Amino acid sequence: AGTVLFRQLVASNDSELYFDENEFNRLGYRFLGQGEVDEAIAVFQLNVDHFPDSWNVYDSLGEAYAVKGDRDCAIELYRRSVEINPENTNGVQAVERLTAQSDDGVRPSSGCEAPTFPIPAVARGARRFSAGTRTATASRAPW
Repeated sequence: AGTVLFRQLVASNDSELYFDENEFNRLGYRFLGQGEVDEAIAVFQLNVDHFPDSWNVYDSLGEAYAVKGDRDCAIELYRRSVEINPENTNGVQAVERLTAQSDDGVRPSSGCEAPTFPIPAVARGARRFSAGTRTATASRAPW
């Protein structure tokens, strides 16, 4: 799957590998806007994995889980976002809204597992992957 390949590229510590938090967030929202929720979750999870100190990546992943209907994961992720940035009013409001929707209160999630998705063939031999356009450039493969 594409996310596995991407994780391998990141683990290679290749100094030429390009990974931009904002571009991947835009790609995740593009998927979310097209109703491809699992793909959005996979992209947002990559962002969380790569930028664990960014409140925005947790907020975006929380939104995707809320759209999917997984309140527990959404609440957990929004809370993490607010822990990092207490001024994140969107996160605070989302926790309040989602908690109010819960029939039996908020339960800790057993873990939010992100799905995987394939990366287009053009990216497979590439060293630079641009999430915003889902294209890649480079002549030599890193593996």
